[in-house]
Amino acid sequence: MKRTFIAELPNSSRDSGGKEGWKMSERIQKLRDRMVSAVPSVCTDRARIITAYYKKYEAEPPIIKRALALKGILEEMSIYIGEEELLAGNQASVPRAAPVFPEYAYEYILEELDTLENRESDRFYVSDKNKAVLREILPWWKGRTLKERAEATQSADVMRDKTVGVLGWSGNVSSGEGHIVPDYEMLLREGFPGMLKRVEAYLFHLDESQIEELRKERFYRACRAALEGCIAYIGRFRALAKKEQESCEDEKRKKELEQIFVDGKNFKNLYITVMSFGFKYGIPQDADLVFDVRFLPNPYYISGLKEKTGNDREVQEYVMNSPRAEEFLKKFTDLIQFLLPNYILEGKNQLVIAIGCTGGKHRSVTVANALYQVVKQDENYGVRIEHRDIEKDAITKAK
Repeated sequence: MKRTFIAELPNSSRDSGGKEGWKMSERIQKLRDRMVSAVPSVCTDRARIITAYYKKYEAEPPIIKRALALKGILEEMSIYIGEEELLAGNQASVPRAAPVFPEYAYEYILEELDTLENRESDRFYVSDKNKAVLREILPWWKGRTLKERAEATQSADVMRDKTVGVLGWSGNVSSGEGHIVPDYEMLLREGFPGMLKRVEAYLFHLDESQIEELRKERFYRACRAALEGCIAYIGRFRALAKKEQESCEDEKRKKELEQIFVDGKNFKNLYITVMSFGFKYGIPQDADLVFDVRFLPNPYYISGLKEKTGNDREVQEYVMNSPRAEEFLKKFTDLIQFLLPNYILEGKNQLVIAIGCTGGKHRSVTVANALYQVVKQDENYGVRIEHRDIEKDAITKAK
C-alpha cells in the first residue's frame, strides 16, 4: 500500500516580491477541498483482482502473468468521474484511497490492519468488509512476493547488515517504485491503438525457431496485454462520461462531459512516418505501405555521386531528372493523398510508408524526402521522416 501525501496549496494569492502572485481557480479550489476533506482509506479492488489473475495464470512466465493481471485490473476496477473533473482516471474506488500491492509485500498490512486508522501518521480507514477481504486473500501471497524473493537471494551477511540498519532496500522491494519514464512522445504520436498495431507486427514477424525470438515473443505478448488493458480502461471512462452526460441537467457540465467522450467528433489524428530503407537490409517490420523505387536511375554507379546521399541536391537532381521519374512522383503523391483521408475514415491513427531501393542511400532517400515535403503541408496530419539505412553502407565498409 503506497503512502499518500497531500500537497498544501495557498488559499489566496501569494506575494512574490511585489508582483501579483497566483490564485487557484474556483474549480481547482473545489477539487482541492474535496480531496483534503476526504478520509484516507484503503481500497481492495486492486488486491482482489490481481490475486485472482495471479492464481488463474500462475503457470505463466512472470512477465506474461503481470501483464494479464494489469489488463484485468484496468478492465474490472471501480471507476468514477468526480464533480468538476475534466481529466478522467482513478487508481482506487474513491478519492484519497490507497490501493494495495500484495505482490510486493503483504505481512505488514496484516499486522497493522486493525491499527491503520489509529496510528500517529499516515492513517487509513479500513472498513470491516475490506478487512475481511484482505484477511482472505493476503495469506495466498506467502512465498510469492517480491520482498521474499529478493531476500532469498541475499547472503547471511547482507541480511544481517539490513537487520541492524547498515543496508536498506525496503522501499525498493515492497512497493512499485521503478523510476521508469515511458516514451510519451511515441504514445502521443501513435496512440494506444497505433502502439498495439506495432506490437502485432513484431509478433507476426518473429522467427519462433530461434531461442532469442522466443524471449521477444513473451515480451511482445505482455506488451499486447498491457496495451489492450489501457484501451479498455479508456473505453470504460468514455462510456461512463457518455452515460453521465445523458442524465446531466447542468448544460455547462454536459458540455464538459462531452469533451471526455468526444461523441460524434471526427479527429484527423493520423501520424505518418515516411521511411526510406534498403532492401538488402530487410523490409521494415512495421511498414503499412511498401514501395520499390529501384527502377529509377541509380547514382551509385556515377562518379562523384556514389558517396553522397539522397539528402544532397546533386543526387536528387540525378534521380528525378527524367520524365519517367516526374510522372512516377506525381502519381505516387496523388495515390498517398487519396489514401490518407480514407485511412482516417477507417479509424487508422498511425501509418508507416516505406520506400526502398537497394541500399537505402540514394533513390529511396530522394523519393522519401519529396513525399515528406508534400505531406507535411497538410496540417491535418502529423508527419516525420526517417532514413533507416542511409549510413549503413559506410558502416559496413568500415568493418
